[in-house]
Amino acid sequence: MSIAAGDLDRLVTIRKRAGVDAAGQPLDTWVNVAVSVWANIGGQTGKGAIFRPQADVPAAVKRYSVRVRYRTDVMEGMQVLEHGADGLPDEASAMRIVLVQMDKARRQWTDLVCEVGGNNG
Repeated sequence: MSIAAGDLDRLVTIRKRAGVDAAGQPLDTWVNVAVSVWANIGGQTGKGAIFRPQADVPAAVKRYSVRVRYRTDVMEGMQVLEHGADGLPDEASAMRIVLVQMDKARRQWTDLVCEVGGNNG
């Protein structure tokens, strides 16, 4: 079953960290991997919020599924940013990619399981 163009109704940008510093720690700057990618974004379902303890305070984590056309250049640890009304990526919408699932049989879609919250704000 292929993805209907009408199902991909949100523009997103996918980006990765720019690299590591001299100590091998990831830089807090990002570079674009793919800009203006059409996607379908689904929110969490009946699972509800997920909680992770941080400094003894639970932090709600929201999960989203972002489906894009098949691509192999996306990995865990990257980010997805939704485009705002101005057509530009919105930094406030950053979602951390925690799992990448691909339709390897038909090569039609890639699902990105993303999180917002917890240690990502």
